[in-house]
Amino acid sequence: MNLALFDFDGTLTKVDTFTAFIKQTTPMSRYALGLIRLMPKIFLYKLGKYKGTFMRQDIVEVALKRRSHEELMQKGREFVPFMDSVLRPDIYQKLLDHKAKGDRVLIVSASLDLYLKPWCQKHGVELICSEVKFQKEVCLGIYSSEDCSGPYKLKKVLEKLAPRDYTKIFAYGDTPEDFELLSIADYQFYRGKEFNNS
Repeated sequence: MNLALFDFDGTLTKVDTFTAFIKQTTPMSRYALGLIRLMPKIFLYKLGKYKGTFMRQDIVEVALKRRSHEELMQKGREFVPFMDSVLRPDIYQKLLDHKAKGDRVLIVSASLDLYLKPWCQKHGVELICSEVKFQKEVCLGIYSSEDCSGPYKLKKVLEKLAPRDYTKIFAYGDTPEDFELLSIADYQFYRGKEFNNS
């Protein structure tokens, strides 16, 4: 059996669904206040002086903390049609081709389980991603483990499976945060084109 590993935002999609989800599901007043609070960090992030790993976690705290599990799960399900509408047809077709061949397909993403889980269930693929932590049905505004990007992407994949069990491994990514994931693949695709980062 072959294995296919796909990053999600920017690889399978034309837009950053993390940002879109936050914008679409956060009350306007809370979103505006959060934007003001995070503006200095956003500025540094745009300059490349603040890591996306930390930026995403800051946004989760500002936008999701103290919101109910039921509400956020519902928002995630309602977000799936939007996700489908921004898929890159060429890369999504590769995902379908892998499935048709009987390959094991995993989405490996720094985006959130709130909406990736229902999307993956709909499309019949497995998921490794950043997970939001809840306590007593209330969002704590933090992750239950690390942001699923860079080296942590590879760590989580290796915890779930053994590369030696697969005949060939294919990996798809679009940013340097995906390089570690690409490194274990026999066939590496970066921004839609076959790539070798060695």
